Amino acid sequence: MLTILALLAVVTLWGGSFIAIKVGLRYLTPMQLVAARFIPSAVMLLLILPFFKNRNQAPGFWRLLSNKDRRLALLCAFLAVPGYHICLNYGETLIPAGWASLVIALNPACIAFFAAWLLRESVGLQRWAGVGIALAGLFFIGLTGDALSESGTAIPSGTKLLGLFITLGAVISWGGFSVLSKRLTAGRNPLEGLTWFIGLGSAMTVPWVAGDFIRRLFGAPLELWGAVLFLSLGCTVIGFAVWLWVLSKWQASLAGSFIYLAPLTALFFGKVYLGEPLSVNILIGAAGVLGGVIMAGLSRSKMNGGLPAD
Repeated sequence: MLTILALLAVVTLWGGSFIAIKVGLRYLTPMQLVAARFIPSAVMLLLILPFFKNRNQAPGFWRLLSNKDRRLALLCAFLAVPGYHICLNYGETLIPAGWASLVIALNPACIAFFAAWLLRESVGLQRWAGVGIALAGLFFIGLTGDALSESGTAIPSGTKLLGLFITLGAVISWGGFSVLSKRLTAGRNPLEGLTWFIGLGSAMTVPWVAGDFIRRLFGAPLELWGAVLFLSLGCTVIGFAVWLWVLSKWQASLAGSFIYLAPLTALFFGKVYLGEPLSVNILIGAAGVLGGVIMAGLSRSKMNGGLPAD
């Protein structure tokens, strides 16, 4: 029962992350929001890491990597932090938060295709069909769904489709990260690996702190600070720590099935908190996306899918 409650809490956090990103973008640029979220996250992960040490796992993540693997770790860090979150943040400047969550629901399927490409794992016809249905659902939403900008004006179809396309870049980044990082974290403390990836990725965002970042951050109302705290502490630190604890109790495939609830919570919060339209066409498209993703997920490869993203 405790595991189920923990999973539901994680789903709620990660579903709410899309709304918090939308709020943060009212005050910061997409790149500045990445820095505001992940620099504190890296510090907090460093502080909690000693409490999650496992004596049966090899210590010294970075020290034990070869020079080649260190270069691979830097690529993973880029994909996990700047690569993924710049695409997601820019996407959310063009489309509603709930729509972005539906795009991110394609993460498991994208991970499977990267595993097929890089690890030579098989991808069956059912998985291809499921992804096709999910993509068709996204295009249906983009072409027929109602969407409003922050100013309340209708978003043109071309802009909506561009936003969906940009957000797909986040899915591709996470798929590459999940497969490439599998080799680096094998037999090691997964939270230690995550701390290194987020730490290195956060360091890459430091140049974006220059300019008017400080003025924007400290001149903003509490709404921005609440959004950044929710994203950094809630979604990144607590969310991933709880998720890793759940994976130690349950199989990844079983725990991963709960992640499909995250887009539903995002659509709900987007409607309630941001007033995003939730028309019949959007619900039909969402059903297609989630149905296709679940269909693809039923055809499991050997790859467990890595950590999910928010």
